[in-house]
Amino acid sequence: MSPADEPFSLGEWIQRQFQQRPLVSWAVVGVAVVLFLLWLFTPDAPRLDPLQQQSQKEIQQRERKLLAYVINMLQRCEEYELEHVTARVVERLNQWVESQRLPQSWKLPQVVARFVPTELRNQLGFSRLGRLSFEHHEGVVLLESMWLRWISDQAVRQGGTSGEAEDSLAAAQRLFDWTVRNIQIQDVGEKEVRELVWQTLLFGRGHPLNRVWTFMLLARQQGMEVVLLAFPGEKENDPPRPWIPAVYIQGELYLFDHRLGLPIPGPDGQGVATLRQAAEDPRVLRQLDVPGRFTYPVRAEQLRELVALFEASPHFLTRRMRLLEDQLAGSQRLVLSIHADYIAQTLGRCAHIKQVRPWLWPYQCRIRQSKLRGTEREAELRKLQPFLEISGYRVRGKRSFNLEGALAKAGWNFLKQREQQRQREQAASGQESQPDPRNRTSEVEEVPRPLWQARILHFRGELPGEQGAVHHYQLLRIPRHELEKLHQQLLAMRDQLKRLQNDPTVPPDQLQQMQHQAQQAESLWKALLQAKEDATYWLGLAAYDRQDYPAAIEYLEHRILGNKQYRRWIDGARYNLGRAYEAAGKYQQAVAAYESDTSLQRHGSVLRARRLRQKLAAAASSRSE
Repeated sequence: MSPADEPFSLGEWIQRQFQQRPLVSWAVVGVAVVLFLLWLFTPDAPRLDPLQQQSQKEIQQRERKLLAYVINMLQRCEEYELEHVTARVVERLNQWVESQRLPQSWKLPQVVARFVPTELRNQLGFSRLGRLSFEHHEGVVLLESMWLRWISDQAVRQGGTSGEAEDSLAAAQRLFDWTVRNIQIQDVGEKEVRELVWQTLLFGRGHPLNRVWTFMLLARQQGMEVVLLAFPGEKENDPPRPWIPAVYIQGELYLFDHRLGLPIPGPDGQGVATLRQAAEDPRVLRQLDVPGRFTYPVRAEQLRELVALFEASPHFLTRRMRLLEDQLAGSQRLVLSIHADYIAQTLGRCAHIKQVRPWLWPYQCRIRQSKLRGTEREAELRKLQPFLEISGYRVRGKRSFNLEGALAKAGWNFLKQREQQRQREQAASGQESQPDPRNRTSEVEEVPRPLWQARILHFRGELPGEQGAVHHYQLLRIPRHELEKLHQQLLAMRDQLKRLQNDPTVPPDQLQQMQHQAQQAESLWKALLQAKEDATYWLGLAAYDRQDYPAAIEYLEHRILGNKQYRRWIDGARYNLGRAYEAAGKYQQAVAAYESDTSLQRHGSVLRARRLRQKLAAAASSRSE
């Protein structure tokens, strides 16, 4: 037997290993010591006893219920008053956030800290952006986000969703088209603009830059980033001068002109032009000239170095919104936060972009709105009156709709008053009181805030049926004879007030109360007339959305443009009438509608008319051959 075959103890084997392989042996010992120390000093994982486990489950269930309540309230916002929705949402979110784990420490993005002036940051409370508690105004922010998601989903429903460049561009075109058709631009001084996007959506009108802002946020809900391209200031400290929005898709910026209401056509009129194409090929922008009538005010050489402005409203920068966004998925998904520095870096790599910075317009609008006081604030609240203070009645039976008690706060509820008077007369004559089949008072069902409900249902794409937007719009299509009765009551109230002012027996406090009631009645009367006009116009847009072009033409041409008393929607009605005729294949009528446009969008309407004339000429030429 050789020495190697002789038996030996473990101690002898270890000693032999140290003699033959000292470095390896000491390394093994070192690793063993480290592992032992780690095991010794690592605390045991906490073990929850059954009561603790039950408590944790209860907390998770409570969190789910709170979030479900918030989503349900936002999704059913048409059933409640605006203030009720926003207050309840913020209240529940602050209960929910109490049990949330803190995300990573918050820090203001570098691009925001660099380009947003300190004065603006202070006025908008940037010091509070790192907090987890939700603020009162953020209830409206979440409501706005929900509307934007609904609208953008509806707009791109027919488009591709695979994420390819062609699909994204088609989706962007649909979003832009929705914005142009639904947001009528108006000529208002920039310093007077204070409406936010939710108001622009609700009112269906706004400053040209608010049309851009709306397009930006619609695209963001679909995972696309839209910027406002601007020319650098003439001097070093001058702010950039806005030009047009552009959609970022796979390294290129595709151009859309919000004043024309058109995408910028690519070379030879094909597709949508990119910034690179427009800057390097002078013919791209010259396609927008209409000889003798319009010259597009921008030249290719002006596009060599531009500034890209992106939307970075304060709520998009908060960690509370990011925390909430992470909890929403599927049909509940909302885009509530952005990575501002990443956006700046990505856009900065695009051709002909010299600088990327936050757009200050949203900040300025928010500040102007927060400073509203006195008569200015009252004027802003009056804009909401047709939506929030007009209530109607749905009458079941022969008539499919009716509106009563729109001025109920002034005591004007004629249907019920007539029924009560008839019952008193029958009681006095000894007759048994029977319901008047013409009145159908017993079948009157109150419909609170029909215009508010109709707008939200329209955003959600719920148009037909008794619970749809069209029905609620129709509730406000009050027959002239009913409006005349309301007007006569208003005149009677005025006359009575004049007589009472000279009556010394009327107590001053009662007279003051009646004066206030009369003023309220006057205000509600104007709101009622506006609500009918708005509903008539939006019925035309709803018909277009349903591809019922004859009905859209009827509302827009005859009931809006054909009514000399309706002036609020002239510009939008002419444009959308042209779109309805064009969609119906009636190109000559569409050309006439576009040519009648006298709005800020006239140049774009003339371009549309020119394109249709070319189609008509090509069709005539092919027939002659």
